[in-house]
Amino acid sequence: MNECKPLVMGDIRRLVAMSEDEIYVYAKEIRAPLELVRQTRTLGRLPTVNFAAGGVATPAVRWCRLTQ
Repeated sequence: MNECKPLVMGDIRRLVAMSEDEIYVYAKEIRAPLELVRQTRTLGRLPTVNFAAGGVATPAVRWCRLTQ
């Protein structure tokens, strides 16, 4: 898993340096929604939720805790 991080971050660095026309072409190449690619460029990272902060549990995790 960790070996993927440099690849992803390198792609994001290249994305940040792209022009608007290049972003459109890149989004088509990777088959990603243009708005998602634009948002990634603006943020400089993937627009994902950080679950590391705690307080968020899936129904399966809650069930496991209740059954212990």
